[in-house]
Amino acid sequence: MKRLIYLIAALTIGSSAYSQNEKQIDRANCFTEASAKVFQLNETQKKELYEARIARELFYADVNIKLKNDNITKEEARVQRKEYGKSFFDFMKELTSEKPKVLNQFIKKTHKDCLSKQ
Repeated sequence: MKRLIYLIAALTIGSSAYSQNEKQIDRANCFTEASAKVFQLNETQKKELYEARIARELFYADVNIKLKNDNITKEEARVQRKEYGKSFFDFMKELTSEKPKVLNQFIKKTHKDCLSKQ
């Protein structure tokens, strides 16, 4: 069910955030490949993670656009990002069966590493 929500979000938000697509794809690929190595994901899991990561990237971009256009407040943006981040974290826990502490460390490090490659 969560995978379906991520896919729908990606398709819905995709049109409004098209201009940043290349960066988002690069970040999603980087994160997916790093996750596959660390957590020994199979091809199906890699595909699911990639789709979820793209949806996350697009959601965050959409929130940033809404914030920039004054359609939402900074607090609303923070809350939306936090809620979506939690759902992505829960997805990662389910996908990898890892402990939250391990996932937190991995996500923070990998996010930073993938951003520095751009």
